[in-house]
Amino acid sequence: MYESYNVNSLLSCLTSIYDEKSKNIHLFNIYVNIIFYVFLCLYISINICITKRLFLGKINEVVILNIQNELLDK
Repeated sequence: MYESYNVNSLLSCLTSIYDEKSKNIHLFNIYVNIIFYVFLCLYISINICITKRLFLGKINEVVILNIQNELLDK
């Protein structure tokens, strides 16, 4: 009886340790996923801003070139 009690207590102790570790690992995975998606959103928004600036810059260049061509034609 004594040995079985020790085995049961050892098993329950190991199970509780495993449960705590699995909870911690699960929380860690959630935090990693949140951080990943935050950085992904920031990366996408930065790229969109850069693309807008490049696109607007190209439009401005085209307008400037058209004005220069019109001035040269006169």
